[in-house]
Amino acid sequence: MLHKFFDRLFSIFSSINIIQKVKKDKNGICYVTGLRRYISVLFDLIIIVLFLQFCNQILNQLFMHSEDGRILSRITAKYQMQVPLSIEEKTTQSRLIRLLILNQIAQFIMLFSYVVYMWMKFSATPGKLLLGLRIVDAQTFEKMTLRQATKRFFSFILSVAPLFLGFLWSNFNKRCQTWHDKIAGTVVVTNKSLRRQS
Repeated sequence: MLHKFFDRLFSIFSSINIIQKVKKDKNGICYVTGLRRYISVLFDLIIIVLFLQFCNQILNQLFMHSEDGRILSRITAKYQMQVPLSIEEKTTQSRLIRLLILNQIAQFIMLFSYVVYMWMKFSATPGKLLLGLRIVDAQTFEKMTLRQATKRFFSFILSVAPLFLGFLWSNFNKRCQTWHDKIAGTVVVTNKSLRRQS
């Protein structure tokens, strides 16, 4: 239902080039870049932030004690006044630092598992599903492999880090590929054009 709503919304604005920049090849496959793709990434980021916050709350509930909060506030106050910590506070501080590191590692593993699962199972994350986009192998137009998904996940930072240049690159690429798409051998296409190929 939401998918149809967004299709109608984007068909209204399709005359504006930046909204839905689509490049069609001779086989009828529509490669997507522009605002439609960027909005899907924004949706995904919102979902991921909420997902990680939820994971963080669960992990904190599992591993932090009620006394830890009080000790942590005492540690913070002592740091501000530059007062040495007691042995109990140092022990709690080192335990909380270890828990924080483990929490970050666990969240990273959950994030990786979630994103790779969505790419391999549905050929899209929720943001792309809502907007009728799919991420597929650049040659076969089939679902990506685990290897491609892993490459795409870890090379995403290359597209984002230098002022989103990897994403801007997709506006000038023949198949609208970002840098992480190029590295993984994937393309983002419309679901409709894929269905016509089947």
